[in-house]
Amino acid sequence: MQKPQHPPDIGNADRSGGILATSILALVLVLIFIALRFATRIWLVKRVGWDDWCIVFAGFGHIIGMGLIAKQIGYGFGRPAYYLTEHGLQEFMKYAYGEWLQTFATLTFTKISICLLLLRITITKAFIIPLYAAIGILAVSNVILSLCWIFQCTPHLDKAWNTKMPGHCFSKGQLERIIISQAIISIISDYFLSAFPIFILRKVQISFRSKVGLCLLMGLGVITGSLSLVRTILNYQNVTNDPTWLSNPNWYWRTWEVLFGVAAACIPTLRPGYKWLIQKLQSQSSYQRLLSTFTIRRKASKASTNNEKGGSTKSKPLPAIPSKDSGMSSKNSTLRPEDALPLQNFEGSLGSDSKGEKGDVSEAFKPGLHIHGDLSTNRPVHFKRWDSEARIGGDHGIAIIGAGPSGLVAAKYLLAENKSFDITIFEQRDSVGGLWHYTPLSPKAQQPLNGHTNGSTDTAMDIITQELSKLNTPMYEDLESNLPLAVMQFSDAPFPKSTQLFAKQELVLQYIRDYAEDLRSLIHLEHFVEEVRKADNRWEITIRAKGAHTVAKQQFDAVIVAVNGHTDWPLLPPIEGLDEWTKAYPDSVFHSVSYKNAQAFKNKVSSSQPALFVNPSSSTNLSLYLTLFQRTLLVGVGPSGSDISRQIGSVSAHPVLVAQRETSPYYTPQSYTKELPGLISLSSSTRSAKFEDRTVENDIDAIMFCTGYAYTLPLVKDVAKKIEEEALYQYIFRMETPTLAFMEMNEKIAPFPFAECQAAVLARVWSGRLSLPSVEEMEQWGKEIIEKRGVGRGFYALDPPADLEYMNEMYEWCCKAEGKDRGKMPKFWGKKEWWERMMAAEMKKEFNQRGEERGKVEGYKELGFRFGEGEG
Repeated sequence: MQKPQHPPDIGNADRSGGILATSILALVLVLIFIALRFATRIWLVKRVGWDDWCIVFAGFGHIIGMGLIAKQIGYGFGRPAYYLTEHGLQEFMKYAYGEWLQTFATLTFTKISICLLLLRITITKAFIIPLYAAIGILAVSNVILSLCWIFQCTPHLDKAWNTKMPGHCFSKGQLERIIISQAIISIISDYFLSAFPIFILRKVQISFRSKVGLCLLMGLGVITGSLSLVRTILNYQNVTNDPTWLSNPNWYWRTWEVLFGVAAACIPTLRPGYKWLIQKLQSQSSYQRLLSTFTIRRKASKASTNNEKGGSTKSKPLPAIPSKDSGMSSKNSTLRPEDALPLQNFEGSLGSDSKGEKGDVSEAFKPGLHIHGDLSTNRPVHFKRWDSEARIGGDHGIAIIGAGPSGLVAAKYLLAENKSFDITIFEQRDSVGGLWHYTPLSPKAQQPLNGHTNGSTDTAMDIITQELSKLNTPMYEDLESNLPLAVMQFSDAPFPKSTQLFAKQELVLQYIRDYAEDLRSLIHLEHFVEEVRKADNRWEITIRAKGAHTVAKQQFDAVIVAVNGHTDWPLLPPIEGLDEWTKAYPDSVFHSVSYKNAQAFKNKVSSSQPALFVNPSSSTNLSLYLTLFQRTLLVGVGPSGSDISRQIGSVSAHPVLVAQRETSPYYTPQSYTKELPGLISLSSSTRSAKFEDRTVENDIDAIMFCTGYAYTLPLVKDVAKKIEEEALYQYIFRMETPTLAFMEMNEKIAPFPFAECQAAVLARVWSGRLSLPSVEEMEQWGKEIIEKRGVGRGFYALDPPADLEYMNEMYEWCCKAEGKDRGKMPKFWGKKEWWERMMAAEMKKEFNQRGEERGKVEGYKELGFRFGEGEG
């Protein structure tokens, strides 16, 4: 290139200082972005992907570019070419030639990194194919344009900067077309990749404002594209006769284009680091608050001490008064309030028959006293034949543990059978309802573990259950029943009119409370039964009331355990690698036993997917959750699991992976789910899961187990240490001691009417109107069931129509009771009722398909279901 023949109007100006400062600033910012990204991926996420390595290559390109710019400045870049020597201009052109190649490669690696990032959150071919096509176009175009730039002169490449060399070179117009072609590809790709999140987010169930915010955060490439557009307009200056001076604006725009490209690729991956920093700041703030609180309490303590020295009569902690058999150590001479009862969040009275103020120990529960009758006489129970029938005299006490649906039903059928039955119902919560209570997680349980597992890290079960409340229930927000009203309701208590076909949890809870209204005088709320044990021919129950400083022991002639332990303790399948996974990522494993809503999946730090979070509690009131990066695996999908999959699917990355060994009748595949066979192993090192068909899914962020529950009945541990392995006769009576009965031990049943038929049989047996077979006959019945279905969960599983057959058998047994009066009878399941029960799962799936409109559905006919040929 020849030097200009005339000096410019500006004279021998020098912009090299500004160019050097801009180069250094851009390089520092690029390195900071890349360093933060890799710190996040290595120390927090512990996984590095190809998108990360691509941005590293772009960073190396930028470092090389900085060296080339420094060389160009040394040979006159930033000064008019007229004032440069021929050698200086030639050397500048050589390094500018190399810098353009570096720019091509750096921009290409940056855009490919963004494509790979978007591929992490893309689930359909309609999205995947364009991204792979974009990667291909970017790579191929970069190679072609780079080769054209390299071989712009032949046969000697150095003729591009040394005009004295022989050969031929591209014309100025041809060189301009190479640069503009690269710029056009860059502009199109920038705008394409910036718009791409819009198509992904448009069907995600989040607010419009959140969608706009997410698109803006993911669409920083718009700035890069705009800078490239300006640079394209200025590209003509690159082939002027004064490249060291007139190409300066072009270089500035190009530098900022590369910088913003790296920023657009890195910012969405920094969310785990941001989350970590916020937690650190909050932790520091919490420490300061704690220190302040401690100082205040210490001052208050000093003041209290001074008052006591001055003769103050302030009360001191009450000494514990252990009962004879309470098992309380004498070392615990002072009872802390939290030791009084292993429950929490108590409100309300102790029950209509309790004496004393709220929180005091009722006189009725002191050792040696009685409840509703003379239970201290310890008279023997009257039996016609011990080995064939259990009969309880009318003046003897019956304890019912649990004021849920089955406990309430048992009390009603017992009183209907014999009004002189002396019944006491113990309920550990502050109101009736049983598992239909919604119990929010405690603030502590809602906090992520962040690797701290309080020393209980032996198994996945230890970690999952360490914060599980004793009063926890499997109810979650927006839960709806799995059975239509006609199948679910009690036979003598229909649901209120205008109730939706599948009732909401809060309405079911109120329904149970209304059902219990005439039993209020029998119910003792906030009384926790710690143990049931045999005492001669009676049953001794250890009870602890709310606020009590000790336990009480009472004896009853018969006990009904109406807390079946089905939903108290999670059941985890034997998955290879599960314990190791949970130890490595304690925040990533959940069980439906403690599921309340999908917030844990929305707010949880994504471990393998890049994401950006704006602090939801910040003063800016920005709640833009980048939730689509949370990749979730659901294991086992029953009725509740189907609901949970829908809730998680609204905030988690798609597809939601659903693994189940047997397809649930309640489950319907969705557009955002991917169905897989049973899970067989997990790998914490690769965050992958292997399934029965040998397929492997990688980058798993969260695992939700919807795998049911283990039987846990610690209160009868001395009577039946493994009650789930013991064959209860007709799933009700303990064969050796039929005055100990259990309600609703079975699974996969219609629970309310099922409890009714069991209560009807139980009431007739204990009143003497029905006789139990001999122990030998009952044991033979148990053996036949075990041979057919096995022990444990298999023994108690009554999939429909087995539950229907059982309920009708119990109905027919009740019809054989002695006496002219049939008494209170359970429901008989005729053809229509049978059909309604068998179609419940299909009705629920169709009900769910109605979306927000399902709340208006009050009957199954509205869903298109008909019983019989001419009906409806």
